[in-house]
Amino acid sequence: MKYTTVSLPEPLNKKIKKLIKKTGFPSTSAFVIFILREILANKTDVSPLVNKDKIMEQLKNLGYL
Repeated sequence: MKYTTVSLPEPLNKKIKKLIKKTGFPSTSAFVIFILREILANKTDVSPLVNKDKIMEQLKNLGYL
């Protein structure tokens, strides 16, 4: 299987690392893959979770637009 790299903000990474100590996941990657698979398996229509206007505003605030 081919993989790609995803960057996480360091504060989020620290929270995940603290959380996985209690779960038995071997790594942050394994935990994130599990969470994303669960979300996608249980919610095929993610459009209610994605607010395009909010995302565009966040990108603008970060200086990307």
